[in-house]
Amino acid sequence: MPLNKNATIRYQALDKCFSDFRHRYYIDDLIDACAEALIEYTGHDSVSRRTVFEDITFMESEQGWSIPLERHKDGKKVYYRYKYKDFSINNQELTADEISQLKTTILTISRYRGLPSTEWLEDVISNLEYRFGLKSHSDNVLSFEQNVGLKGIEHLSTLIDAASNKQTLSIRYKNFEGKEELWTIYPYYLKQYNNRWFLFGWNEKYDSLSNMALDRIEEIKLTDYPFRENKDIDFNTYFDDIVGVSVGEKARMREWATKNRFVDTIILLPKNLLASTNIPVVCLVLRKKSLHKDGVRMIDASDLFTNHRYKNYLSIGDIMNVYHKDTDKVSATISFEQIEENDFSWNVADYLNQKEVDCPDGYTLARIEDIIHFPDVKRSTDYHFGK
Repeated sequence: MPLNKNATIRYQALDKCFSDFRHRYYIDDLIDACAEALIEYTGHDSVSRRTVFEDITFMESEQGWSIPLERHKDGKKVYYRYKYKDFSINNQELTADEISQLKTTILTISRYRGLPSTEWLEDVISNLEYRFGLKSHSDNVLSFEQNVGLKGIEHLSTLIDAASNKQTLSIRYKNFEGKEELWTIYPYYLKQYNNRWFLFGWNEKYDSLSNMALDRIEEIKLTDYPFRENKDIDFNTYFDDIVGVSVGEKARMREWATKNRFVDTIILLPKNLLASTNIPVVCLVLRKKSLHKDGVRMIDASDLFTNHRYKNYLSIGDIMNVYHKDTDKVSATISFEQIEENDFSWNVADYLNQKEVDCPDGYTLARIEDIIHFPDVKRSTDYHFGK
């Protein structure tokens, strides 16, 4: 039968006790040994007397390891020990169930042959195939969408390591318009979709989760910045309701409304504009037929406000002043093709350039944290002028 993690931990603990000829292990000692092992590896110690007896029965069976276990009486008590000092379940041949599971695993990982950074798999898989009689011409029962020539796949190994080791990254990314941005990313998850790989991670610049196509990543650098833990997103269920790599009904709604030309204008409003929240709010203008034949009008009005007594105010006149002006920083008509290429995102910041900071002649822009290191202090986004 397939072994679960807790059972495997208990079997190893019992095997260690049975192999120890210097001590006598009674049933209560065996229970304690299993509990200690479970605490060490899982953090809990839930194990009963009945469970340990069932484990011993399984280990003695042919489905287990047929262990040569002896029971020695010591008064009214009994202690357990292997008949042979050199016996251990770790020295035995694999069971039929283990061989079956291993064959399935070999067939699965063999699909990654030929991918960059997986050359080491070739020797491992070939050796296992030989030992377990798995011929290379066996029929495939599993298929991955894979393209070994796909641009960006060379980053896969680095990103897997960074996500596994919780390593903050500096990523130079080229968007669908061909413009490059430099982002600080906390990598969480990698997903393949439609023959492309995507990285999901927290984007410090936008303070939100971003998905990045690996074929648009130009450069990756490891950094020493503290890692931002993922405490909110369960990627085991994140894609249960999905279109592509965008999530759920909202994604389907955006795709449907965009393709049917119902979206006329999207306006990014300032922070602290509404009484109920101080986060930025988006104004979405929908029409049965958009006034813009070639795309969606997008306006970044996040700075078009006046402040009075700690409250921001925005006038319709301020928006209309930029509505008819084309500038890639504040207002522009984004083609339907561009929106579709960007997975039907309605995020204004994905299309309009971020505002630049004026820099005097003879000076260059740099982040303060790139010049002075502040340990255990949240990094600032303010700029410092320096030659």
